[in-house]
Amino acid sequence: MNYGISILFRAIPLLMALFCFGYGAFVLDMGTDTNRFVAGPVV
Repeated sequence: MNYGISILFRAIPLLMALFCFGYGAFVLDMGTDTNRFVAGPVV
C-alpha cells in the first residue's frame, strides 16, 4: 500500500507540470491577436 501511495504522490506533481506546460503552450500559441482576448478565463 505504501508503494502505491508513493507512486501516486510522485505522479500528481508530474501530471500537474504536464498540464501547466500544455496550458502555457496553448496560451503562447494564441499569439497577440487582440480579438482573442476576453475579460476572464474561458475554458
